[in-house]
Amino acid sequence: MRWIDNPSEFPEPGSIERAEEPFIKASVMMPERYLGQVMELCGSAGAPRQLSLLAVGRVELTSEMPLADVLFDFNDASSR
Repeated sequence: MRWIDNPSEFPEPGSIERAEEPFIKASVMMPERYLGQVMELCGSAGAPRQLSLLAVGRVELTSEMPLADVLFDFNDASSR
C-alpha cells in the first residue's frame, strides 16, 4: 500500500490495483423543516442514510460520505 499526498504522485493508470479515499460517518441533528435541504447536501455523495425522529420537529440524519466532499464542498453548497 502506498499513500498519495499529491495528485502529481499518482501512478500511471495501468499500474493501479485499487484506490481508496477516506469516508466519514456524519450525524446531523436539525429541525425537521431543514431535512430536505440537508438530505440534498448529503445525497450527492452520501451512502444510504438512516433517519431518526428525536422529538417532535427534531430529526437526526446519519450518512456516510467522502471526507473530501465534506471538507471542500459541504460548506460551499450550504451557503448557496
